[in-house]
Amino acid sequence: MKKRSIRRLMMKLLASAMAITLSVSYPPAVYGADMDVEAVFSLISEDDDAEVISNDTEAAADGETASLIANEDYSEDSLLEGDSTTDTDSLIENDTAAGVTKITVSENGVYDLSGSKENTCISIDKGLTDVTLNLDSITIDDSALCEKAGGDTPVISIGKNSCVTINLTGTNSITGSSTFAEEPAPIIKAASATLTFKGDGTLNITDAMPSDTEYTHDGVSVDPVDAISAKSGTINFASGTVNIQKAGGSGVKAKGGTINLTGGTLKCSNIGDDAIKAKDGAVNISGGLVDLTKEIYGDGIQAENVNISAGTVNITTVYNNAAVGYYTSGRSSTTFNTLSEGRSGNSETKTEVININTGDHSGIKAGTKSSTRIYPSATDDHKAVETCEASGGLTITGGTINIDTTGAGLKANSISTSGYTACATGTYIIGSPDDAIKSNNSLTISGGTINISASDDGISSAGNLTVTGNASINIDTCYEGMEGSEIIIGKQGESSGPEITINSRDDGINAGCKTNLTYTYTYDDNEDCYYTKTSVKGSGNSCTVYSGTVMIGIDSASSRSVSLRDGTASSTKTISYKASGDGIDCNGTLNLDGGTTYVFGQVSGDNSPLDTDNGFTLGSNATLLGTGVDGMNESKPGYGTGVYVVYGSTGMRGGPGQGGNPGWGSMPGGMEGASYAAGSTFSVTNGTATVFEYTLPYSGSFLIYSSPSLTSGSTYTMNIGSTSTTVTATTPSQTTGPTQPTDPTQPT
Repeated sequence: MKKRSIRRLMMKLLASAMAITLSVSYPPAVYGADMDVEAVFSLISEDDDAEVISNDTEAAADGETASLIANEDYSEDSLLEGDSTTDTDSLIENDTAAGVTKITVSENGVYDLSGSKENTCISIDKGLTDVTLNLDSITIDDSALCEKAGGDTPVISIGKNSCVTINLTGTNSITGSSTFAEEPAPIIKAASATLTFKGDGTLNITDAMPSDTEYTHDGVSVDPVDAISAKSGTINFASGTVNIQKAGGSGVKAKGGTINLTGGTLKCSNIGDDAIKAKDGAVNISGGLVDLTKEIYGDGIQAENVNISAGTVNITTVYNNAAVGYYTSGRSSTTFNTLSEGRSGNSETKTEVININTGDHSGIKAGTKSSTRIYPSATDDHKAVETCEASGGLTITGGTINIDTTGAGLKANSISTSGYTACATGTYIIGSPDDAIKSNNSLTISGGTINISASDDGISSAGNLTVTGNASINIDTCYEGMEGSEIIIGKQGESSGPEITINSRDDGINAGCKTNLTYTYTYDDNEDCYYTKTSVKGSGNSCTVYSGTVMIGIDSASSRSVSLRDGTASSTKTISYKASGDGIDCNGTLNLDGGTTYVFGQVSGDNSPLDTDNGFTLGSNATLLGTGVDGMNESKPGYGTGVYVVYGSTGMRGGPGQGGNPGWGSMPGGMEGASYAAGSTFSVTNGTATVFEYTLPYSGSFLIYSSPSLTSGSTYTMNIGSTSTTVTATTPSQTTGPTQPTDPTQPT
């Protein structure tokens, strides 16, 4: 046979009625010129009748494709490998035995795969730095693989320190095994490798294992199937569409590694655990579409560090027992979860006992909380006490993010539906409500558009929560809208800033940080998630608005309802609830330095538009409109240079001879029995000039308005509907209040 430079070699493996075709290209440095076709690949078979058919070498010019075709009648036990006379290891090894085809890639190159095949595994050796698998309308069904192979094998496995690109053309489908021997294998597995998906086609990935099943081996629970898994390493989604149709575990997991989404589409459906999970690694989204909206039973995205700068992220999480009440205050603590609290001064200690693990259902969750973990039953190989430092966090600088966790449960302060018992705190926790966006450390948002519907908090941070730039946040429904230790909105001295809209059923914004967080575990494995958690919420927190617009509404409807799953996706139960909370609640100080803040509060109870423990400072550049009732006499500023007027009065409704706060009508500028209806027009006039006008969405009996347009000592008329009163604008009694937090966005 004449020798020539071979650039591509096609092998047609016809081991069954269905065929899979592979083409191979490699650089001349690997297989140089004058390489004999038959010296590169040979077919060794126990069948004497097996033939090797190579195309006429005269017909294959340099750089074109030469083909090696195995006769379809050859034995099921065959080996395709490089000739031993070459100075390299085999390029591709095809081992077909007992109905299982194993393809091993051991050299860099480009490999084209097409056609259909069952019980086929593709393995890329470790240490390869440039391997491309071109998937062109390929179908691999490995649902019977474990039974055939007698072991747990991924469809595609990538060795340690290898760099592999999967290029997609047309519609491709791969299905994992429906059974397992010891532990279910991921469908695509990379060991400390770099895996990149690109192209203009689609890859559908399906876990064939039965759903809603706890898997065990020798009596020990084992994890379900992850669709794409990398132990450390990096998984990149650059272009094309990766559609994970079902996975009992995670959709994409890189434990301790990095998941980058720069383009294309990643869609995950029917996911038993977190859809995208990096554990103590990172998830970076800078483009493309992330669609996690169908049957996501864990978190949408979980990582130590999450960074989103562009692209579109859609997340919906659910829980099939969302209508079940797992928390109670009067039943056996071994049967239900409990939550209680105690207060000493401005410190509040909460104790939560978890006997039933309902899982996590956040939209996006990042970071690690500072905590102490105690294991009373620890064995010699496990620490009795562990201390975790706060780390990681979440940064959003752009993109469009839509998150809905309302299908996971409900958290509310008042429920009229029978059959539910409140916790000792007075709060109802039904199902497994969770936050839409949650950071266990710091959280920074400086851009992007965020739309949220949450079963628990809209946005929460165990550390500082900073929102600046042109960020647009709309929280349509939630328990608390935004929660953090130190909340900063906007930048000092700027005329524009973020736009935030919150409609909540408890506090709109809550500046409160839990400290001294301690977990005492029932067992010595924190993954079991049976524990007692204690935390202390002190008064050293703050909320500061420097610029931008904040609009908060505490839902005033007499009753709302939500339909939640009651055991299955098709069975639902309707639960009715009512909102109750403060507009802005600070376990510390509130500082309105600038910007525009509208708070439409409750009309009953001890709720207030503004509630602070350590004082309210109103700056001269701030615009404020607060309505509702001021049950705790806290909505008027005690510090600052801002000018304000008050309609109505403040204080608890005290009966004759009762102590405490003053009764209605006792505050300057107040009106005895003042009240107004929802839809009333409120205006402030100075003679014939209208200073401000607004239609009030909720009813109430108290209103505070502040603006740089007002002048201290001047007389204004406050009009609500047909009622008018003359008031004198004033400033707080003290100019300097508690120390404001340093604006982290300003240079030091």
